[in-house]
Amino acid sequence: MKTVGKQPWVPHVHQAPALTRLFLDAPVVAPLLDPTRRPDLIPEAGAYCELTYNRVGASVWTKRVPDGVVDAFLHPGSCLVVGDAPGDPDCFGSAVAWARARQILGLPAAAHVNGPPPLAIAPVLRRDELATAEQIAQRAYETVVLVDNDGTRIGPAAQEALKRAKRVIIVDHHDIAPTKASLGIGEDTELVVWKELGADAAALMTLATALRGIERNAADLTADGWRDLLAPILAATYSDTRGFEAARSSSATVGMVRSIIDAGELDLKEVFAGFDRSIRSDVKRELLRHLAEETHQEGTFKFATFALDGQAMLEAWSKARAVRPDTTWSDVLYSVLDVVEERTRATGYGAVVFGVETPKEQRANLPPELAEQLPPTAVKLSVRSAAPGMAPWLARKFGGNGKPHEAGAGSDLPLSKLLAEAVTHLRANVRLEQTTKLWLMGSR
Repeated sequence: MKTVGKQPWVPHVHQAPALTRLFLDAPVVAPLLDPTRRPDLIPEAGAYCELTYNRVGASVWTKRVPDGVVDAFLHPGSCLVVGDAPGDPDCFGSAVAWARARQILGLPAAAHVNGPPPLAIAPVLRRDELATAEQIAQRAYETVVLVDNDGTRIGPAAQEALKRAKRVIIVDHHDIAPTKASLGIGEDTELVVWKELGADAAALMTLATALRGIERNAADLTADGWRDLLAPILAATYSDTRGFEAARSSSATVGMVRSIIDAGELDLKEVFAGFDRSIRSDVKRELLRHLAEETHQEGTFKFATFALDGQAMLEAWSKARAVRPDTTWSDVLYSVLDVVEERTRATGYGAVVFGVETPKEQRANLPPELAEQLPPTAVKLSVRSAAPGMAPWLARKFGGNGKPHEAGAGSDLPLSKLLAEAVTHLRANVRLEQTTKLWLMGSR
């Protein structure tokens, strides 16, 4: 389930309230529902999916928003909302939606990501909507909000904005542990962190915060206002759940998305138009020839490593830009990761570690505006795991982090060395689990 744009996709429609009442007045059928719980099944049909009806109201998420986050959202002072770079659609969609929600309420806000948006999210963004590094460097912001990141990859201008802010708010669904010291902010700076590992996308946390703010302000949004807010939320959530895949979508996510779609106020073809902007098939096929897969097994646990040649990736990026100049390095990366994830599902790997290495000498030939799109480290690692918690556990071995089933890290060590270490860590972990199981069985 990767795209919705190749043919019209019309979900089953039923009577639904108008958008102005969709969330604030929607009844909650299961008020004690854990919004992070996985659904039993989301029926899939080819490249499309049919979302189930579970009548989950938005309050299952809005109740989880800390009051300090809502207070900061409604603070009348200047506000900068920052995503990490190079950012994914969730990062861009969340930052833009947070800023738009404040602007709809008449509050000042600017969104910034230190890099160009991926093709998937670009259609729901307005021209020049994102503040540039030069623009945010020219002023101070009372509040800086970090969405979908912990402040480690936001760019120099945003780092300076952090240092000057009176309060810093972090809203993330990764397993982060930011401190004032790690953020480079003073002890007198207010810091509020909302970490929600069960959220399928940071965009859902952004939406919940906006709804709390709208409710507290007793605001009556127009249909256009709701569309401006919900379009980036829906696109970002679609991206982070890989098209609302069952394994990546909680019951609360499915219920809220279903309500948004069934209200009929959003043009789905426009919202999802970017997900059809894939890398040209011939370019992708040539690039995949440079993707090396190595399978490993420890007992019954099967896993794999994938290594992609960095020079081949740069060449593929160049060919992709010749067709679509706005294609980002991340767009090419995501196209390869899609293949890796498909391969993972097909083979039943318990875990995979993917890496691409782009040394300094390869970066040296790129124009500065393109070189800035690459990760700050020579190696970009991506980890996926079937078991929850394994992916971020392994990523932390290399200074990274992530969500229960997927994580990432960066390093300047050689890719071959990193992958070898990852294999060693995974083997040791499996042996430890096997030993623990035997010990527990023997102790009964």
